[in-house]
Amino acid sequence: MEDKKAEINLGFLCNNRCKFCMSDVPREEQKFIPVTEVKKELLDFYKQGYRMIGFLGGEPTLYPHLVESILFARKLGFQGVYLVSNGRRYSDAVFLKKIIQAGASRFYISIHSHKAATEDFLTAVKGGFSEKTQGLRYLAILRKKGIIKDNILLNIVINKLNYRDLSKMIRFFSQKFQLRDFRLNFINPEGRGRRNFDLLVPRYTAIKKHLTAAVGLAKKMKLNLTVGDIPFCILAGIPNFQGIVGEFKDGQRKTAIGTRGRESFFIEKRRRRDSKIKFACCKICVYNLYCEGAWKYYTKQFGVKEFKAITVPHKNN
Repeated sequence: MEDKKAEINLGFLCNNRCKFCMSDVPREEQKFIPVTEVKKELLDFYKQGYRMIGFLGGEPTLYPHLVESILFARKLGFQGVYLVSNGRRYSDAVFLKKIIQAGASRFYISIHSHKAATEDFLTAVKGGFSEKTQGLRYLAILRKKGIIKDNILLNIVINKLNYRDLSKMIRFFSQKFQLRDFRLNFINPEGRGRRNFDLLVPRYTAIKKHLTAAVGLAKKMKLNLTVGDIPFCILAGIPNFQGIVGEFKDGQRKTAIGTRGRESFFIEKRRRRDSKIKFACCKICVYNLYCEGAWKYYTKQFGVKEFKAITVPHKNN
């Protein structure tokens, strides 16, 4: 399980228009929060005992006070600072150097295809793939030089347009940019993801063969792979699936987020309460306490026949 982490959403402004974005916040609400508020939240989280802090968006690299916020976090004593970003601004070597010198230590980058056309279509930005891969080149160089000492992790949203290529994506990005850490999250059918449901949302059972192959490849290549937002029963049959699921690897992430009023919550608890659903069969499943279930809207569209209780614990092999 990873360290206790806190996250701050800096606002919903973004330079992408991803077709699966679950936020889909109206433009009039796409504003950044004042840096004074960021500093207050950093201080509050530090007093609560958090020592790993993440900055989210929208797109956090657009935040005009990002360097100042990272410096403040480090001054308080946070041991690590990570950014969850689409990675496009990392193509600017000067900007990247500034945030690393300020104290950014981990980089979580969202990219959803190894094909330029597919990536640019999904994010609705022509040339976005080129910017992201240039940024990955810079990050790989800095990691090799020892300037970046922590994780560079690739976040991939599994959807209809890429699930057949999961293994190809892992092989491409690991070999070309020396990436060792990957996160595969099943698409959340909210916001634009709901509006584009027919275009983008596959059935869980449709992705299983390709996901199993990707997990096997990652193991063979000795990569660190985590899977999120997939019910355990869909993963049944994948060796040691318990070792790759977010429910066991993520720990608790407390997040500060809001538009009209800031609020703080544990993201895992909120997801279970508001976004996901369990079924009658879950009650007899040996993993019921741990598995979050399936997205509610997914089951409204596809039903629940795919989900079966696991009655015997899977061996860690």
